[in-house]
Amino acid sequence: MSGNIKKRDEGISESDSSFVVISIATTGAIGEATGPEVELADSIMNQGIAHKRMGRFDEAENAYKNALKLYRSIPETEPEQAMCTMYLGILYRNTGQFQEAENSHNYALSLFRSIPGTELEQSTCMRGLGITYRQTGRFHEAENNFEDALKAHDSGDFKKAHKLWLIEAKKGDAVSQVNLGIMYNLGNGVPQDYKEAAKWYRLAAEQGNAQAQSNLGIMYNLGKGVPQDYKEAIKWFRLAAKQGVAHAQYNIGLMYLNGYGVLQSYENAYAWWVVAAANGSESARGNMRVAQGGQMTPNQIEKGQQIAKEIWARLGN
Repeated sequence: MSGNIKKRDEGISESDSSFVVISIATTGAIGEATGPEVELADSIMNQGIAHKRMGRFDEAENAYKNALKLYRSIPETEPEQAMCTMYLGILYRNTGQFQEAENSHNYALSLFRSIPGTELEQSTCMRGLGITYRQTGRFHEAENNFEDALKAHDSGDFKKAHKLWLIEAKKGDAVSQVNLGIMYNLGNGVPQDYKEAAKWYRLAAEQGNAQAQSNLGIMYNLGKGVPQDYKEAIKWFRLAAKQGVAHAQYNIGLMYLNGYGVLQSYENAYAWWVVAAANGSESARGNMRVAQGGQMTPNQIEKGQQIAKEIWARLGN
């Protein structure tokens, strides 16, 4: 597993580096409240989502407000109220209504914090607040602690690094989330906690961070912090591999070699090592030498090379 702390420009996709809030849901309710009134409110909120996607912002705002008003009249709909308010905040920010956006994000965040299992939604609200602060020139309130955390980590002050990266991670910063995952995985400045490491890797991985996807795949492969699940591991390795992470490509080769989560195939194992080696993986080069030394037949190696070309074509190389 990569235990190297990430710099700001490492392992982050284009979508991570832009100020775009990823929509959390498209179907409405995330809570347990049911009944015709809840279904009506869900329908109205989804109408708001559809209006926003079509650029009909006034209609979207009215729909969100009407849904929120209805949710507030129904007991035990705090999750729905939080989600609807978050969507309203995103809409306000996109239409330049920054004070309303700030108020909505803060209110949604306060609701989400009282609801277990909403870490991703909390991160979205924090990120929305940070973007709003930047858009209104309040840079001191949106101050990114990443570089200070990196300096603290490099000087061995892991506790300070953890504190600062936690602030950024809660705003939804994917690289800070990866670094927190690494700290928990290694026990640097915090008690070693694989479950906590996997949590932060997942938050970053779901934003498209390639290094987090690779590391989460390793956690599933080893059963650290999550149930051991080879199919889940290969899923995350593939996502990282598509973004060019050599270590993930190498690990896919190992999965094929051992038949973990995939049908056992020496040809596919060799193919992925060819791809990983081209991206700089010394481990992949070593396994290729072993294969060429007699562990695989010439036909298997030739077929593997053909599959590697197909992989390169799929990856756009």
